[in-house]
Amino acid sequence: MKKSLLTLLLGGLLMASTYAKTVVCYFSCTGNTKALAETAAKALNADLFEIIEAQNKQRFQ
Repeated sequence: MKKSLLTLLLGGLLMASTYAKTVVCYFSCTGNTKALAETAAKALNADLFEIIEAQNKQRFQ
């Protein structure tokens, strides 16, 4: 997990130096992905964007 995260962050750093702006988008039910996204956004100096549900999921259960 740590190796893949490091690879992701290094790849993001290379892309960030090529493009004008970087954004980290995430969806998190439990908060684990949010914490990871915040860490990645900080390391990449990127904007952070949370994806939220448009409708209540209980309707579909």
